[in-house]
Amino acid sequence: MSKFTDQQYLKTDQYRDSTNLDARAEIHRRFSTNPYGWLNWVFDTLMKLPADAKILELGCGPAYLWKECDERIPAGWNITLSDLSPGMLDAAWRNLVVIGRAFKFKEIDAQTIPFIAYIRSSIHATELSEEKLANIQFDLEKELKEKGKIFISKDSGLFEAVK
Repeated sequence: MSKFTDQQYLKTDQYRDSTNLDARAEIHRRFSTNPYGWLNWVFDTLMKLPADAKILELGCGPAYLWKECDERIPAGWNITLSDLSPGMLDAAWRNLVVIGRAFKFKEIDAQTIPFIAYIRSSIHATELSEEKLANIQFDLEKELKEKGKIFISKDSGLFEAVK
């Protein structure tokens, strides 16, 4: 097993906190040629959701998306941010506590989502590996209410699957 698919390694070493991901994000920030930015582009897509959306983000990391776009988040959205790593969730909380919104934070393995029936509008999966995406075990037809959506953002693009 590669160490980058070993969940224990990912939790306790690679992503024990946001340091490694912060370094990668800084490279993107410094050398990006897109003045609008990836996070704004992703958020534009999420704005298709209803004003009262219930959202679960899988693999939120340090919550860059929500921090960058905090002034654009509709007041009625109910947002749960999740990550496999407690260190990443701590970084997400630290980044978002200052904006004054009631985000929920949960340690979740995206391959075994414990409360999927709670989600009614959207699941946003961020930067999960192809292997992890293939192993996520839930059925959108059963779990997302009518017109529910899943958004998957990766370096290679943003993908939207609509029920």
